Amino acid sequence: GGGPHLPSVLSLHRGEHLSRARILLEFTTGGGGGALGGGLVAQRPHHAIARAAIDKTREFFTRLGAPVSLSEAGISADSIDQLVDNLTRHGFTAIGEHGDITPDVARRILTRAA
Repeated sequence: GGGPHLPSVLSLHRGEHLSRARILLEFTTGGGGGALGGGLVAQRPHHAIARAAIDKTREFFTRLGAPVSLSEAGISADSIDQLVDNLTRHGFTAIGEHGDITPDVARRILTRAA
């Protein structure tokens, strides 16, 4: 999925999501040249690929008119504790594609998305 949390997830897990960042960057730039000043994505430093993918993802959702932060979605940072408590209460303690998003990680992602 997408929405306000995707750029924050990518930002928090830059190294772990490098392959996803490469794919997003290649998709959003038509091969990876635009965001990084030309050349192949594979020849760029990992942090530059991750940062560019995060920025391009944020730009993509903004162009669609979708919120890219919790505040833009009308959710205050004060709601983060309740959101995380709800995850735990409903047994969502290992979520995400790889089951590696714990309530603590969810809190960090939501805080970045605030």
